[in-house]
Amino acid sequence: MVRRAGLSYHALQLIGFVFACSVIYLFETEQGNLRTDGGIVGILTKEKARASEQKNAASFAMKSDNINVSSPSAIDDVPVPDNQQITKPILLLHLGPSKTGSSTLQVYFKKEQHLLEKDGYHYDRNFRKFVKTTECFFVPNCAVEEVAQDENWGKFVASLRSGMNVIASNEVFATRFADEPAHWDFLKREFSSFDVKIVLVYRRYFEWMPSHYYEQFRPGRTRSKVNGGWDAKIPIFVDWYRGYRKRSEPTVQHPAAFDKIKWERHFPDISIFNMHNNPEDMVGDFFCNMI
Repeated sequence: MVRRAGLSYHALQLIGFVFACSVIYLFETEQGNLRTDGGIVGILTKEKARASEQKNAASFAMKSDNINVSSPSAIDDVPVPDNQQITKPILLLHLGPSKTGSSTLQVYFKKEQHLLEKDGYHYDRNFRKFVKTTECFFVPNCAVEEVAQDENWGKFVASLRSGMNVIASNEVFATRFADEPAHWDFLKREFSSFDVKIVLVYRRYFEWMPSHYYEQFRPGRTRSKVNGGWDAKIPIFVDWYRGYRKRSEPTVQHPAAFDKIKWERHFPDISIFNMHNNPEDMVGDFFCNMI
């Protein structure tokens, strides 16, 4: 009995399947699908073909100069490739601070200019030079429009109009720059066509400070112009540091931290380069990770 019941059950399944297939066959034959494009498979193929035609039409519409703007629905959902997005060139400002390997980096910016240009960057040396010909950016009440008359600043601005990414380096600019609204507004206008990226370099504070001390009193430097007019003798480091703290209270913190706090309110894209990460190849590390 169990065997017969089982056979009857499978037989009923087979009959139901055949009946369903017959209904589908008759319906598709009536509609003409089996004769023209293969029945159910043909319907799916037709839908795919229709979708493909719509996609191709949208693609053609984007490439054609004669797009029908009165019927934009065909291209509304077509994404614009990333490489077609409008982007500004990069202005990479390496702003020191002083005694953090700036001179070494500047030598290699110049030496490896041909490699930088292969990556679409132009190194402009005028940004470093103009500090020697004008002090206006560092004086709070100076009319910064006068900077535009400086020859080296003019050459720097001309390089900004080249359409290339630009690298500029100046180790004292960030620290000495006068924190005045008119000064910031001037920079923002001059750099408005660029995506401004600032790089500051970190050097261990208790390595940086003795180097900074030596810079003030290195042989051949006129001491009467630095450190409050000390010209009778070179002070010992401890005495000098006490005077430095009194004169430079805001910058007693690490100079890179001081510069970052001042500049990020106006140019927030700031990176800190740790010069100790790869001391055997600091320049290569900078080129690979900061540019």
